[in-house]
Amino acid sequence: MIKNIFILGLLMIGLSSCFKEDDPIPPHQKSDVKQEIIPLTQYYVNQVYFNLSTGKQVSTNNKNNFDLSFSCADTAFIIRLNTAKFMKAGITESTDMTKVTDTTGLNWKFDKSDGNPDSTAFVDWIKIDGFDTTCSNRVYVINRGFNEMGFTLG
Repeated sequence: MIKNIFILGLLMIGLSSCFKEDDPIPPHQKSDVKQEIIPLTQYYVNQVYFNLSTGKQVSTNNKNNFDLSFSCADTAFIIRLNTAKFMKAGITESTDMTKVTDTTGLNWKFDKSDGNPDSTAFVDWIKIDGFDTTCSNRVYVINRGFNEMGFTLG
């Protein structure tokens, strides 16, 4: 018994001296941190647009005011979902809207949150090749997501 305690003690002393000392990390240098508070409603119904450069709230709208947004630029054909409502779109293989009767098996897509136009659910609805523009004509099914109470919108 004493022999086991002695061996255990030697092992503890021997192993504790094998660890390398930690390299000290210099403390983080404090900088000018700006803090802004944006008032939110109980159910987060507002989308708030904030300019980080000026520190000002630019605009506010109710997230249920729209489902789709369309680019107004002359050379852009971007369609975006209202991601604040967790909307998604499914692309069918059909070009006839009356033949789409079931959403089973659809590959549902969301707009990625980075805002990149090549990462939207509608990225392939139109192709531009030089001066030639072609539309896919495929039917898209839109799930309108959820309202502020968590109920589906259809």
